[in-house]
Amino acid sequence: ARLNDIDRFRNVNVAATRPEEVLPEDPEDSFAFLAACLRRIPEVILAEHATAAVYGATRNGKWIYRAPADAPRSAAGGFEARCLAALGWDGPLDAADPPRLDVEAERRLTLGAWGERAAPE
Repeated sequence: ARLNDIDRFRNVNVAATRPEEVLPEDPEDSFAFLAACLRRIPEVILAEHATAAVYGATRNGKWIYRAPADAPRSAAGGFEARCLAALGWDGPLDAADPPRLDVEAERRLTLGAWGERAAPE
C-alpha cells in the first residue's frame, strides 16, 4: 500500500451499485495527502529502503536536500518521478547538506520496511 492511496480512496463512489463503479477506471495520481504531510511534519527524510541511502529531505515543507542519483529508479514519468515532482522535487533548495540518518533509531519510528542492506551506521 502507498500513502497516496489515501487520496485515491477519497474517490470511492459510495453509491456504487456495481463493482466497476466503485473507483474511477483510471484515477489520476493525487499526492495531496503526502504534500500535506510534508507541510505538517517538521522534518521528513526520504531514504532508499534497501540501503538507507538518503535521497531527499524536507524541513517545514521545504526541500533542504536532494540526491537525484540515489532517488528511486523509475522510468521517466513513472510513479516515483510523478510523486517527487508533485511534491516540488525540482524546486529550490533551502540547504544542501545531507541529513544524518540513525538507522537503528529510524527502524523504530519508520513508515515502511527496511531492507537487509540497510546496516546501522
